[in-house]
Formats: sequence, structure tokens, C-alpha cells
Amino acid sequence: LLKLKDRGKNRYISADVVGKSLIEPVNTITLNVGSKDGIKKNFPVVNERGLVGKIIEVGDDFSLCQLITDRNFSVSARIRENRAPGILVWKYDNFAELKIPVSFQAKKGYHIVTSGDSNIYPRGIPIGIVYEFRKDENGLFKILKVKLNVNFYTIENVFVLSVPDESRIMSK
Repeated sequence: LLKLKDRGKNRYISADVVGKSLIEPVNTITLNVGSKDGIKKNFPVVNERGLVGKIIEVGDDFSLCQLITDRNFSVSARIRENRAPGILVWKYDNFAELKIPVSFQAKKGYHIVTSGDSNIYPRGIPIGIVYEFRKDENGLFKILKVKLNVNFYTIENVFVLSVPDESRIMSK
């Protein structure tokens, strides 16, 4: 985790996971940092392996993080190797799905990262790797099965990215 502290213009606020709810339909973790520590709603949450989720509730001394494995979570993502864009959504277990235009190449092992096209997540946060892919029924898109980098069952420590206000379009 210490390697992340010196990256970019974002401030990394370390936090311990003090509670977990990993039962569908809502997957969250409770963190031991809150508004007194500079935490705000929609700040991204990461660990040394990649994207964990985003802050959805903030108290004085705690915050609630919606995990990437929550059914209502989605993130603008891309293939790092060729910049193929798409929206990533969780499907089951430690797998998500990314739908990209059929004109882009996809290979097993390609890296999936945040695209930077959203108003919450900076560009380049690791998410996972392409596990397998197929064309959709209409042949217009490729559906990529993505193995997520983060092990949500063993997660104990995270960083909340304090994104500067001038680089955030929307904070609510």
C-alpha cells in the first residue's frame, strides 16, 4: 500500500476495513475514516491490487464503501493495451463483464483499467484481466469476462483517493 502514496496529484488516505457486508444484493465495507479525515461521497477506494469501489456514505469517523461487486455498481473502463472503451459491471463471484465495440481486439490476459472518462475515477486504476470473451447475439459487441484483481473476502486495508475538486466534475 505504501507504494501508492506517492502517485499523482490525488491524496491517498489510508483506512482499515472495520465491517463487511458481502451478501447480495448490496456489497459494502465499512472504513474507519470519515469526514474528519477529509472523506467525501464518491471518492474512489483502492488497494495495492486495484479498484475496490467508491464511498457512498460518510459519517464523522466512518465511511461506507460500495464495492465493485455490488449489483448496482458500474465503472467506465478500457483495455489498457488498445484503449477499447466500455462499461464494466459485476456478474458473479470475482468476475465482471465489459462490453466493447466489436471492432476492437481482445485477448486473454489484457489488462482492464479505469478509463478516466467518468467524473469519479481517475484514469488507469487497475481493475482486472480479460479471462475470456465472445461476441454478443447481434455481433455488434464483444463481451469480455474480466477476472477482478482484488480479493474482496480478505481485504483489510484500503486507500481512499481524495480527488482534488478542480479535477472532479460532479461530487454528489
